[in-house]
Amino acid sequence: MSSRWRSSPHQATPPFVVHDWPKPIAVAAVCIGFIFGSWCEEVGFRGIMYRALAAKLGPWPSVVINGVFFGLCHLQYFGVGVLPVTLFVASAVLLDVIMAALWTGLWTHRVLVATAIHAVVNISIEATGTDLTQVYPYVAMLTATIVSALCALVLGRTFKIGDFITRKAATAAA
Repeated sequence: MSSRWRSSPHQATPPFVVHDWPKPIAVAAVCIGFIFGSWCEEVGFRGIMYRALAAKLGPWPSVVINGVFFGLCHLQYFGVGVLPVTLFVASAVLLDVIMAALWTGLWTHRVLVATAIHAVVNISIEATGTDLTQVYPYVAMLTATIVSALCALVLGRTFKIGDFITRKAATAAA
């Protein structure tokens, strides 16, 4: 690996930021890359796949199916072992619970909110230099998503927003 590439313990391949780039340009490139990547994933997974599943199956089966599929599509984590992959997939399912519990408004609003949350998580992992070859980041991620999902479910119920409330209200009205 060339000395031009910034190396870190969890990167088997060179990152897209060159080590000798000026820091503001490197930070901007990382942020833009993570925001764009997050937007692409959110449009596909939560914007299209989740909506199609929820229309047929309802929100609960959809968050599980979509979250598992989303987690399994992150193949870069598979080299770290079964436990981290399992924890990551569980976190992805809980992230879907958070989104479904709090979603309100137009499709574009939903995708933008999901993109913002997703990008913040990705940028935070990169900014802290988290070693993704260890189990602890996955345990921390799962713990944070469990707490966040419970809070989201309470907030959704309290403010009567989100797919779980909407589906119940539609079923009760029918």
